[in-house]
Amino acid sequence: MDIAFIAPFERLRIKAQSIIDTSNYPARTYLGDLQKGAASAKLAWRDGAKIISSKGGTARLIRQQLDVEVIEVGGSIYRTLALLYENTSQETKIAIVGFKQLMNFVEPICDILGRSYQSFVIKESASFTEVIQKVKRWQPDIVIGDAISFHWAKDHALNVYLIESSMEAIVDAFERAMLVLKNLNRHISKFYAKYTFADICHRCDRVRNLVEIAKQYSRTDSNIMIMGETGTGKELFAQSIHNAGPLAGGPFVAVNCAALSGSLLESELFGYAPGAFTGALRSGKTSLFELANDGTLFLDELAEMDIFLQSKLLRALQTREIMKIGDNKVIPINVRIIAATNK
Repeated sequence: MDIAFIAPFERLRIKAQSIIDTSNYPARTYLGDLQKGAASAKLAWRDGAKIISSKGGTARLIRQQLDVEVIEVGGSIYRTLALLYENTSQETKIAIVGFKQLMNFVEPICDILGRSYQSFVIKESASFTEVIQKVKRWQPDIVIGDAISFHWAKDHALNVYLIESSMEAIVDAFERAMLVLKNLNRHISKFYAKYTFADICHRCDRVRNLVEIAKQYSRTDSNIMIMGETGTGKELFAQSIHNAGPLAGGPFVAVNCAALSGSLLESELFGYAPGAFTGALRSGKTSLFELANDGTLFLDELAEMDIFLQSKLLRALQTREIMKIGDNKVIPINVRIIAATNK
C-alpha cells in the first residue's frame, strides 16, 4: 500500500474503494473527518503510505500535521452547477460553509448563475462553533457545505447540500497520486548507476574509439558534456563513466531538465528551506546536489534549462557551493556534473 485515501464520510470512502477494487492502484481507504482524518493519515503513514489523498478541510489538516505529499480530491463542478440551478433561484439565501477551498470552488458557480450567497469560512476546527453561530443568525434558505457543515446542518434540520466528488474526480486524484509515486520511485532508483562500459554493444571502430576516450575521461573528476542525437545512448555513457571513475562508490543522481518547469527544476536542484513558499514542505527539501554529494549529478537535456537557472548552475560549478531557496546558509558540495544535450 503506497497511497492512503482518507475519506471524510462513508459515501466517499465507498466510491474510492470501488475504484480501488476495479483497478491496480496500490491504495487503501480510511475513514475520518478533520482531526480523526488526520489521525487516520498518521496511521496510514505508519503502515507505509507514501502519499495521502483526501478532501477539503481534512486534506488541509493532514498537510499541516504530516510531512507527506497530499493529493486533494476536487468536487464535481457539473453536479454543483446542476444542484444550484435546479434547487435555487435569485431570491434564495445561500450560505456557503466550510474551509477556504470550498469557497474557491462554489463562489464562482454562484456568480455564474447570479445567485445570492454569503460565505462563512472555517479557518480551523476550533473556530467552527463561532462560524456556525453566524450562519444561524443569518438564517439562510439552504446551506452548501463540506462534511463537517453538512452534519451540523442536518442535526439542526436545515436544508443542506453536500459538495460531493464524482467518480471522475476521485480517479483523477488517484492518477495524480500515481504520477507523484512514480516520481518518488524514480528518485530512489536515480541514486545508482546500473550500466558500465561492458553494456555498450558496438561493432564499428568509431564507437570503439568513443568508448576508449570515455574511459580516459572517467579517470578524472572533471565535469563532462555529452553531445549526441536523441536515442544514441548518452545516459548509457554517463552511467558508464560514473561507474569507472573515482566517485563510483558515490550516488548517481539523474534529472531530465526538459521534463520540469524552471521553478520546479530550481527547487529540485537546489532544494528549499522550511516554509520557503506556499505549499512548501514543513521540513524543507533536500537538493539533488546534496543527494549526489561525493558522486555524480547527471543533467539530461541541459540545453532546455532556462537562462536564469543556467547562470545559477554556473555559480554552483565555480564555487562548489549552493544555497537553498529561501535560506541564507551556504552548503559546500563535492559533485561531478555529467550533462547531456542533443543540440
